[in-house]
Amino acid sequence: MTKHEYLEQLRKELRRLPKEEVERAVNYYEEYFDEAGEENFESTAEELGSPASIAPQILKDAAIRSIKEPAKSVKSSAQAVWMVILAIFAAPIGLPIGFALVVTIGALAVAVLAVIAAVVLAFVVMVASGVVTIATSLVFVFTNGVGGIMPLGVGMAAMGTGIIGLYLIVVCGKWILLGIARLFQRRITGRNAK
Repeated sequence: MTKHEYLEQLRKELRRLPKEEVERAVNYYEEYFDEAGEENFESTAEELGSPASIAPQILKDAAIRSIKEPAKSVKSSAQAVWMVILAIFAAPIGLPIGFALVVTIGALAVAVLAVIAAVVLAFVVMVASGVVTIATSLVFVFTNGVGGIMPLGVGMAAMGTGIIGLYLIVVCGKWILLGIARLFQRRITGRNAK
């Protein structure tokens, strides 16, 4: 195989690319062979591999370059239209997956809020039961004497535990909300900076 035959075969392998991309690749390999010298063509071609083996990498590189470069021509705009059409046809798969993801995240958020509400309610009930127990035990202290002291202590313990629990929930909730606000602020600030 001669240099001319090698480059023609490479052109055939790259026929799906735009002409300027094909010429860029062919010129690169032509210069590569010229630098190696005519007498080293066989060893250089063997080192590079067949045109069929190097063409896929050239196609990948061209695709990556076309993604990074903005549209310059009508043909590039047509490629953008084809990408939109592809996205529309992918929508029957992507939309249900996205919907399922949103529903799952929403369900997790509802579950977390339900757990938090249950814990808050438990502490509120502890405070309320403590108040009721204290009020009842005061009646027993005056009517029964020593028998009312133990319910008084239990009521105070329940009320104190409930108050401490509610305080911790408020403090932790404040930290969590501030953390979430900072996270969203960083996301928004980072997105605007780009």
